[in-house]
Amino acid sequence: MVDVSSEAETPAGGVERFIRRELGCQCPEELFRHISRSDGVSLPGAYRVHHRLDIGHRLLVYIFREPPVTVLDELLRTACSFGIKERNEKGFNRLRIVLATSDPAGLEALARALFEQISPEDGRVHLHVVEQNALPF
Repeated sequence: MVDVSSEAETPAGGVERFIRRELGCQCPEELFRHISRSDGVSLPGAYRVHHRLDIGHRLLVYIFREPPVTVLDELLRTACSFGIKERNEKGFNRLRIVLATSDPAGLEALARALFEQISPEDGRVHLHVVEQNALPF
Protein backbone atom coordinates (compact mmCIF):
# COMPACT_ATOMS: atom_id res chain seq x y z
CA MET A 1 0.00 0.00 0.00
CA VAL A 2 2.69 2.49 0.96
CA ASP A 3 6.06 2.31 -0.76
CA VAL A 4 8.60 3.29 1.87
CA SER A 5 11.95 3.79 0.22
CA SER A 6 13.86 4.54 3.43
CA GLU A 7 13.41 4.63 7.16
CA ALA A 8 15.29 7.27 9.13
CA GLU A 9 16.11 7.86 12.74
CA THR A 10 14.85 11.22 13.95
CA PRO A 11 15.66 12.76 17.33
CA ALA A 12 12.41 12.56 19.29
CA GLY A 13 12.87 15.91 21.05
CA GLY A 14 13.20 17.79 17.77
CA VAL A 15 10.10 16.18 16.34
CA GLU A 16 8.08 16.87 19.47
CA ARG A 17 9.13 20.55 19.45
CA PHE A 18 8.21 20.81 15.77
CA ILE A 19 4.80 19.17 16.27
CA ARG A 20 3.99 21.33 19.30
CA ARG A 21 5.47 24.70 18.25
CA GLU A 22 5.10 24.79 14.48
CA LEU A 23 1.92 22.75 14.12
CA GLY A 24 0.30 23.78 17.40
CA CYS A 25 -0.57 20.23 18.35
CA GLN A 26 -1.50 19.59 21.96
CA CYS A 27 -0.92 15.84 21.76
CA PRO A 28 -0.51 14.06 25.08
CA GLU A 29 3.08 13.42 26.14
CA GLU A 30 2.71 9.64 25.86
CA LEU A 31 2.18 9.87 22.09
CA PHE A 32 5.77 11.00 21.68
CA ARG A 33 7.07 7.71 23.09
CA HIS A 34 6.63 6.30 19.60
CA ILE A 35 7.82 8.35 16.64
CA SER A 36 8.62 6.84 13.29
CA ARG A 37 9.67 8.61 10.12
CA SER A 38 9.58 7.28 6.57
CA ASP A 39 11.16 9.22 3.74
CA GLY A 40 10.14 9.18 0.10
CA VAL A 41 6.70 7.62 0.47
CA SER A 42 5.06 7.26 -2.95
CA LEU A 43 1.55 8.57 -3.59
CA PRO A 44 -0.58 8.08 -6.70
CA GLY A 45 0.25 10.42 -9.57
CA ALA A 46 4.02 10.28 -9.11
CA TYR A 47 3.91 12.45 -5.98
CA ARG A 48 6.09 11.73 -2.98
CA VAL A 49 5.68 12.54 0.67
CA HIS A 50 9.17 13.70 1.55
CA HIS A 51 8.70 12.77 5.22
CA ARG A 52 5.87 10.73 6.74
CA LEU A 53 5.64 10.83 10.53
CA ASP A 54 3.71 8.46 12.75
CA ILE A 55 3.36 9.99 16.19
CA GLY A 56 2.13 7.46 18.73
CA HIS A 57 0.03 5.62 16.14
CA ARG A 58 -2.51 8.46 16.53
CA LEU A 59 -1.12 11.42 14.54
CA LEU A 60 -0.17 11.07 10.87
CA VAL A 61 1.93 13.85 9.33
CA TYR A 62 2.75 14.22 5.63
CA ILE A 63 5.55 16.72 4.92
CA PHE A 64 6.22 18.06 1.44
CA ARG A 65 9.36 20.15 0.82
CA GLU A 66 9.12 23.07 -1.62
CA PRO A 67 5.95 21.89 -3.39
CA PRO A 68 5.71 23.37 -6.92
CA VAL A 69 2.85 25.86 -7.18
CA THR A 70 2.00 24.50 -10.63
CA VAL A 71 0.89 21.15 -9.16
CA LEU A 72 -0.25 22.32 -5.74
CA ASP A 73 -3.95 21.70 -6.39
CA GLU A 74 -3.42 18.10 -7.51
CA LEU A 75 -0.79 17.49 -4.81
CA LEU A 76 -3.18 18.60 -2.06
CA ARG A 77 -6.04 16.55 -3.55
CA THR A 78 -3.85 13.46 -3.67
CA ALA A 79 -2.41 14.04 -0.19
CA CYS A 80 -5.89 14.52 1.28
CA SER A 81 -7.37 11.51 -0.46
CA PHE A 82 -4.53 9.12 0.23
CA GLY A 83 -3.83 10.52 3.70
CA ILE A 84 -7.45 10.30 4.84
CA LYS A 85 -7.62 6.74 3.56
CA GLU A 86 -4.45 5.84 5.48
CA ARG A 87 -5.64 7.73 8.57
CA ASN A 88 -8.94 5.85 8.61
CA GLU A 89 -7.56 2.41 7.76
CA LYS A 90 -4.77 2.56 10.33
CA GLY A 91 -6.76 4.19 13.13
CA PHE A 92 -5.01 7.56 13.32
CA ASN A 93 -6.96 10.41 14.92
CA ARG A 94 -5.58 13.21 12.76
CA LEU A 95 -3.83 13.92 9.49
CA ARG A 96 -1.62 16.98 9.24
CA ILE A 97 -0.36 17.99 5.80
CA VAL A 98 2.71 20.20 5.99
CA LEU A 99 4.08 22.31 3.16
CA ALA A 100 7.63 23.28 4.06
CA THR A 101 8.92 26.14 1.94
CA SER A 102 11.47 28.93 1.91
CA ASP A 103 8.56 31.36 1.31
CA PRO A 104 5.64 30.45 3.59
CA ALA A 105 4.03 33.88 3.25
CA GLY A 106 4.02 33.55 -0.54
CA LEU A 107 2.43 30.09 -0.51
CA GLU A 108 0.01 30.36 2.42
CA ALA A 109 -2.96 32.11 0.76
CA LEU A 110 -3.02 29.91 -2.33
CA ALA A 111 -2.53 26.71 -0.33
CA ARG A 112 -5.30 27.63 2.14
CA ALA A 113 -7.74 28.53 -0.65
CA LEU A 114 -7.11 25.24 -2.44
CA PHE A 115 -7.25 23.24 0.79
CA GLU A 116 -10.58 24.78 1.82
CA GLN A 117 -12.10 23.63 -1.48
CA ILE A 118 -10.97 20.02 -1.18
CA SER A 119 -10.61 19.13 2.50
CA PRO A 120 -13.41 17.31 4.29
CA GLU A 121 -15.22 19.08 7.08
CA ASP A 122 -14.47 16.39 9.64
CA GLY A 123 -12.05 18.55 11.64
CA ARG A 124 -9.42 15.82 11.50
CA VAL A 125 -7.36 17.04 8.53
CA HIS A 126 -5.18 20.12 8.89
CA LEU A 127 -2.91 22.09 6.56
CA HIS A 128 0.24 23.84 7.75
CA VAL A 129 2.59 26.01 5.72
CA VAL A 130 5.91 26.37 7.51
CA GLU A 131 9.40 27.68 6.96
CA GLN A 132 11.55 24.85 5.63
CA ASN A 133 14.21 25.64 8.25
CA ALA A 134 11.67 24.79 10.98
CA LEU A 135 11.82 21.08 10.10
CA PRO A 136 13.77 19.05 12.68
CA PHE A 137 15.57 17.04 9.97
